[in-house]
Amino acid sequence: MRHHVSRFKGGLFQCAGSLILLSSVACTTTPGAIAPTSLPIPGRYVELSKLEAASSCGYTLGTVPLKNPKPVSEVIDELIKSRGGEALVDVTSNSTVMFYGIGVENCVNVKAKVINIAR
Repeated sequence: MRHHVSRFKGGLFQCAGSLILLSSVACTTTPGAIAPTSLPIPGRYVELSKLEAASSCGYTLGTVPLKNPKPVSEVIDELIKSRGGEALVDVTSNSTVMFYGIGVENCVNVKAKVINIAR
């Protein structure tokens, strides 16, 4: 009987340790660039959207990178193309890193208004 109790306690501690490791999550956010526009704007412009957001994430398991986030310049280009615009105004960016027990998620985030330059 004693042998079964010790095996139960050992399994219980392993299970609890695994749950703690897998559920441990931490997050950091790092401010990035802030710019009035993504291109020099010679005069007037037309806003095509309110504040829009775009992001790209990368993932690492242990020390093995599974996917890298796109560069900020590509995220900006995708945001402009999503609304058929020419540039961005009120641009802000940041990066977030989420730590999960044995993995990491690293995201690049951009917020801005998409515009067309008035001619």
